Order: sequence, then structure tokens, then C-alpha cells
Amino acid sequence: MKNAGARWRSWVTNRRVDRARWALAIVLLLAAAVLPPVSLYLEGQGMIESARFEIVLGVTSLILALWAVSYNLMLGYAGMVSFAHAAYYGVGAYTVAILLQRYQISYFAALAAAPLVAATVGIITGFVALRAVRLYFSLLTLAISQLLYSVAEGWYSVTGGDNGINGIVTPDQLTDYPTLYYFVAAIVGVSLLLMFVLTRSPFGAALLAIRENRERARSVGINVKAYELAVYTIAALFAGVAGALFPLVQPSVVPSMLFWTENATPVVVTLLGGVGSFLGPGFGAFVFTGLNNSLSRDFPYQLDVLLGAIVLGVVLLVPGGFASVPGLVAQLRRRVVGEETPSIEAETKGEAIRMIDVARAVEAHAIQSEHIERGRVLLKLEGLSRSFGGLRAVDSVNLEIHEGDRHAIIGPNGAGKSTLFNLITGRMRPSAGRVWFDGRDITGRPAHVVAKAGIGRAFQITMIFPRLRSNPGAWLTASTAMRRLSSLMQSAWVLTPTFPQVSCPMVTRGRSSSPSRSPSARE
Repeated sequence: MKNAGARWRSWVTNRRVDRARWALAIVLLLAAAVLPPVSLYLEGQGMIESARFEIVLGVTSLILALWAVSYNLMLGYAGMVSFAHAAYYGVGAYTVAILLQRYQISYFAALAAAPLVAATVGIITGFVALRAVRLYFSLLTLAISQLLYSVAEGWYSVTGGDNGINGIVTPDQLTDYPTLYYFVAAIVGVSLLLMFVLTRSPFGAALLAIRENRERARSVGINVKAYELAVYTIAALFAGVAGALFPLVQPSVVPSMLFWTENATPVVVTLLGGVGSFLGPGFGAFVFTGLNNSLSRDFPYQLDVLLGAIVLGVVLLVPGGFASVPGLVAQLRRRVVGEETPSIEAETKGEAIRMIDVARAVEAHAIQSEHIERGRVLLKLEGLSRSFGGLRAVDSVNLEIHEGDRHAIIGPNGAGKSTLFNLITGRMRPSAGRVWFDGRDITGRPAHVVAKAGIGRAFQITMIFPRLRSNPGAWLTASTAMRRLSSLMQSAWVLTPTFPQVSCPMVTRGRSSSPSRSPSARE
């Protein structure tokens, strides 16, 4: 009963936090929707000096929100720290400026072209940057940012060099400020909706898995490099959209927009709003724009110091940004009323109960596999070897495993057991020999390809996705097994009642009329 009560309180608390966040989002959307008429009314009442200025400030906030949310796709969802995001924002702005000023193309056609150009530049430069990981990836993106900045600064015949491109004219259809505001709001809204759907899709769940544990993600069939390149390109595309909107509020585009220090803006906005929260950076954009405007007016010479102090305070006091405030309020409420904070076991036990159907499905396959006859060769190793310098960890291993066989590899520490499993599952390339599975040569194939072929493994040291709930974590593994187009369209957050029908290749690979068992690489 105690655990049941804790689970109930945890469920209620989580529901309250979610409702608080969505309520805040709805309030912000309503406030954004009525900004132009309210500004015009307040100007008419003499309460503000210029409604035009307030509307432009709102447009700037919307553009910044789109830029920051696109950056959060990389930082918050995939754990990628890039210093080139300002460059793609600048590429979008320059594309519009060049097409308008040099080729007299309409703004709306230029708006459609800008994200495509930014995405093209993003996929090319991302392919280069993603040859490295973590810190080295970040350093390569910094170099890419400076390279693109140098191109913008030095290509005088196209970009205008140091002077940039000035005198960009707003299209006649958008000269009315309320119309301009709602046009930008519509573009930003559609872009945010597309990114929101993306983060709630299997693609978004895979990004979270990569952020949490790259090796484990590979072992369940996720092509880490491909997903990282995809999200890098998508982020560049939406940064290009934000950059394409920039000339509507600023009639000049200059090379400094691409300079690597400009990346501080989306980073700061994301930190203020909340890294990993979809709504957070959007809220942070409005806060940042308001702070920047107020402080630059009242404390122009201390602006950078004050902004830095505020950001530092938020990071130290509210590490999750403003998006985490509802959760912090819920924790404070529990302490005030004396409620016990639910334990991890209490919070996850309910989800574990919902996984019973999955366990039953696996158990059913195991029971059916007890009495099957020995079938054809499923896994075959031919002279498999691996050397580390002068040390030969695996030496000419020959092994055949048939359908229905169970094998155990026993040996002391350092005997090469882990190395052998790594060679089979694609974590290492063999120095010599071949690996065959189900008649296919999988020697040296990447881990995600081996996993999709039907070889699963567990690790000697438990490798999990620490901050993923059990639902998306189980979905990632099961989707590798199902390998159906329908699974790609399935929600990443809710396990469907059809899980007992999951046909796992690790268990049923090569099965015709009766079930069989293929080897599982487990230590």
C-alpha cells in the first residue's frame, strides 16, 4: 500500500507539473497572439511611446526563439555542442539578402531558398565535423564557423565584404507592422510544430538515446553518425529559416553574424529556458530579449556584465532553466506539506508492470524453444583473430552455432571473451577471419548493422539510458526487432498493446514454421 500511495502521488505530481508547463505555454502563446493590438491600444492611451517598437521587439523574440529551439535539437536532444550554429543563421540571412539585392528575386522565394541553402551547407560541413566526437566535434564546428565567416568577409563581389549587404527592402505586403508580426509568427509557429513532432517521434527517442549512451544506442541498432548528421542538418535548416526572417527587422546583413562568438546567443537563451526542454528555449528567447532591451537602455556600459551575472545565477540556482520551475515548485510543495518524495523504484514500478506483456512474449518464445531440433548453421566464425600490437587477444577462432544451440564461452580474465563478443557484434574489426550470420558476411560491419541483422548483446558492465523512462527505452529495443514501416510511425512514448506480438530476431531469426533460438552475445 505504501508503494501504491507513492506511485499515486508521483503520478499526480507529474501530471501537475506537465499541466503547469502547458498552461504556461498557452499563456505565452495567447500573450504573443495579442501583442500587436495591445501595443497599439497602449500607444493610443499614451502608456507606451511606440507600438511599432514593441511589435519589432516581439518579432525579434520570435526569430530568436526559432533559432534557439533549433539549437536545442542538437544540444538538448542529441548532446551535441556546436559552435557553428550562428554560421547557418548567417547563411540564411545572406541568402535572402543576396537574392533580393543582387538578383531581384521576391522575398518569399528567397525565404523558401534560404533554409535549403543553409541545410546544404550544414550537411556538407556536418559530414566533416562529425568525423570527430564530443570535444573535437565542437572544435571542428568552431573552425567551420570561422571558415564561413572568412568567406562572408572576403567574398566582396557577392557578400559585400566587411560592409555586408545594406538597404534590404521589406516587401510591400509586410510593411504594416501587425501584418509583419503575424507573418513571422506563422512561419515560426509552423517551424516549431514540425520540430515538436520530430522530438516526439522515434527519431527524437533515438536522439535521446544517443545523448544518454552512444554505445548502447549502437547496440540496439541506431546508426549514431547518421542520426547526428540528420539532426545537425535539420538544426541548420531551421537556423536558416530564422536567418531568412532577420532582414525583415534589420535592413543589413554583415559578416559578424557568422562569427563564432555569436553562438553565445542561442546557447545563453537555451540555458535560460532549459536544455532538453522543447518549450524552454522559446520562453528563454522572450526573457533574453526583454532583459537585453531593458539593460541596454538603463545600463548600456554594464550590459555584458549584468547579462553574464544573470545567466550565471540561473545556471547555478535553476540548472534546468525556467522550464524546470514547475517541477521545483512541486518539490517545494511536497516539502512544505510533508509529503514523501517518491523513490526511483516507486516512480518506475508502474512502468515496469506495464512491461509484463513484453516479458511474457519473450518467455513464451523461450519455452517453445526448449524442445526444438538442432537446425542449420546460424552463426559461423572462420579463423577469427584480433591483435593489439604484439598481443593476440583472439587467435584463429573457428565456431559454428546452429539454430537451437546454446553456447557458453568460459575463461579467465584477459582470455579474450569480451574481444570475441566485440568482434561478433561489430564493436571491433577483426585482424583476420570472417563472421557469418544467417548466410551473410557481417565481418567488420558496424554495430548498428549487426544489431539490425538480428544479433543482440548484453554488456558485462550494465549499460543503460540513464535519463530515459522505460517506455522509450523499451521502444528503441523493440523497434529494432520489429523492423516494420509501421513501427517508424509509432509514438516513441507509449507502448502499444501489441507488444506480446513482438517478433525479436534475436529469438526467432531464421524461423519457418516453428520457433527457434539464435545466439545472444551475453557475458
